[in-house]
Amino acid sequence: MQTYRGSKRVAVRAERGVEVDEPDLAKMSVVKASRLLAVPCAPPKTKSLSLQLLVANAFIQQSAAGMFSLLPLGQRVISRLTAVIERELDGIGAQKVSMPFLGAKELWERTGSQSQPTAEEMVTDLVGSHSRPSKAAYPLLIYQTTDKFRDEMNPRFGLLRGRSFLMNDLYSFDLREEGARETYSSVSDAYDRILRERLGLEVYKVRADSGVHGGTLSHEYHMKNGLEEDAMEVCTSCDTYYKADEPSEECCEGARRRRVSSIEVAHTFILGTRYAEALNAWHGTTSEKLPLHMCCFGIGVTRLVAALIEARTTVKEPRIHLPTAIQPFDAVVIPSKSLASSPLVGEMADALLEQLATRENPNPSVLIDDRLDLSIGRRVQAAQAIGQSRVVVLGKETEKTRDTTPLYELWTAAPERSEKLQQRGTFDLPQTVQRLAASV
Repeated sequence: MQTYRGSKRVAVRAERGVEVDEPDLAKMSVVKASRLLAVPCAPPKTKSLSLQLLVANAFIQQSAAGMFSLLPLGQRVISRLTAVIERELDGIGAQKVSMPFLGAKELWERTGSQSQPTAEEMVTDLVGSHSRPSKAAYPLLIYQTTDKFRDEMNPRFGLLRGRSFLMNDLYSFDLREEGARETYSSVSDAYDRILRERLGLEVYKVRADSGVHGGTLSHEYHMKNGLEEDAMEVCTSCDTYYKADEPSEECCEGARRRRVSSIEVAHTFILGTRYAEALNAWHGTTSEKLPLHMCCFGIGVTRLVAALIEARTTVKEPRIHLPTAIQPFDAVVIPSKSLASSPLVGEMADALLEQLATRENPNPSVLIDDRLDLSIGRRVQAAQAIGQSRVVVLGKETEKTRDTTPLYELWTAAPERSEKLQQRGTFDLPQTVQRLAASV
């Protein structure tokens, strides 16, 4: 039997007669595949590849039309994506809050939005209730990551358009319009880093209508998607992208525009003083009160996961491809049957956790696939199926060298190129760990 305690994981053999308490794996960085709630299911019949793959590989399970439970693998991906988003927002000085799921209808009546309620009223009322006399207190940036719901008449395509979903929304408050525009630019830059740099996505920022939110400026972030959930138009001359069916200036005289199917994953707005005036969010003395200038920003977290899987998947090779930063685990360790109880397994997990811990990922996690009823090859395929791109195998070479300098098989893939896992060679423990950490 093998158990792992704290930061040091010690192999304990049952035949030695040593009795140990079962560890609380939920509090540890090492997870055993045999204990995961992850039973593959038959994929639903749908055009959405993300829905097929997420259901088939036990990331999500439908509970009702347009509503899905996140299973452990799906929750891990969502949690890691949320951490990526929140780390960037923290970096620009934003502060996290949690607001109630429900609120008094009087708030929305004061802005005339009771038929289409959003969170702007509640956060503006929250800010307005706090006196912040110093100009140094601005800009004030507040965000939350929370479940939302809508009365979606036609839920479809799983996490792409559901009745319940997770969203990160940020609200900013400035003293002047110029400051609000600077804040808008700063948060937009953070969105670019999240989507383009951290996740490696091809996104298109297009001017859009402000809709029920109102305001003076709005942009949407789109990804190409063949499900025709939304659309962009691209100038055939200069490749500039626009929101489809929205009025805009011609960029190239005489050029035509081509329609491109897409999915919206984020939206940004400059709202002005509408909410501040209605809900008494002011700055200054009683005689010189000025309404705060507001912006709001939103990223659909669950939708983004589905959209990026759609973007990285083809019908010919339907397989989940995830950026390294949001894969369920940072690495997978697969031991052969004869090495399943060997201290080498724990030593490898320890070394990986130590090497993979970074400022951006201080708590890495390792999956040990201890399902010995499956061959090593089947377990490598299973790791690939859930989007893992870094695998260490303790196989025949390890068995041959276990009493001298153990050698391990390293399997990696390039997620951004949608590669399959490939064996890169056999190496000793330090080399294996270093090479795995370098493969991102």
